[in-house]
Amino acid sequence: MTKVLIIKLSSMGDIIHTFPAIQDLISNIPNAEISWLVDKQFVDIPSLHPHVHNVISVPLREYKKKPISFFLSPEFKRLRTLAKQQKFDYIIDVQGLLKSALSSLFFRGHRYGYCQNAAKEKRASFLYNTKIFIDKDTHAIDKTRCLISQVFNYRINLDHIDYGLPITHKHDDYFLFLPGTSRPNKMWPQQNWQELQKLITDEEHKILIPWSTQIEYEQAHFIANNSKFVTILPKLTLKDLSVTVAKAKGVFGVDTGLTHMAAAYQRPIISLYNQRTAKLAYVKTNKHILCVSPIDCNGCPKETCHVKKEPKPSCMSKIDPKKVWHSMKELV
Repeated sequence: MTKVLIIKLSSMGDIIHTFPAIQDLISNIPNAEISWLVDKQFVDIPSLHPHVHNVISVPLREYKKKPISFFLSPEFKRLRTLAKQQKFDYIIDVQGLLKSALSSLFFRGHRYGYCQNAAKEKRASFLYNTKIFIDKDTHAIDKTRCLISQVFNYRINLDHIDYGLPITHKHDDYFLFLPGTSRPNKMWPQQNWQELQKLITDEEHKILIPWSTQIEYEQAHFIANNSKFVTILPKLTLKDLSVTVAKAKGVFGVDTGLTHMAAAYQRPIISLYNQRTAKLAYVKTNKHILCVSPIDCNGCPKETCHVKKEPKPSCMSKIDPKKVWHSMKELV
């Protein structure tokens, strides 16, 4: 048995981006026993993959503003006890951040990670025993697949992607809207979502809209606009959300974790991106059409668009709802 610890702490989309690399690993190293270190907030996500044997959680986000308190907490004592109980043959930090590299030090085993020129934070590379170069301009999914394949010295076909999740070929008769994202420069304006909703419901199709924050809840109500064909879901757990995503007839989403989850479940997806994130973190699946802002910007987080001198998100507002709906019709 080859014991492997994967370190990818957050966030949801980045965790799901790691699934194809896990599938590569199991295909080439069938006796691998995979454990995963993840932030407590996302503990339900790695366990969606059938080949992840054990999920170890660490509450880093809870202690973000008071990191010293973590080392005095019961959670830290639990983690240290757990780490002493086993040794890993391979500890692979696929995140490349200082916090993920530091987390690797809790466990016994040979540590692998990106070299300075490949890691998101260069200082992280000093904490690995073996450092590996992968071009920074490589897509996030391919970058992780390449890292792990180099650790174990096997070849991969980047043109073929398998997330490893169980796929259902039956779907329910609803489209899923995923308008929520943590960054303003990734948002598609509410007015555009509402126009897309009307195009779909005019043809009497059902729409479901999930939410996780009060802002997203209010946004969902604006988009729904009292349409009888739109259902605003109750607040769901990540596991329940995964079922909703897996059964959707089609998914419309911005660059958010649930959109990448839809890709893992091979649902038809129309993704809405600015030009910067479309280059290195676009959705990768066979049933997908990418709708990118026609404005050539760098996806900056500023309140005023530096290209058009308009309030944000000017670049995203240029994606036409009619084109988005037509694109979905091509897929379904």
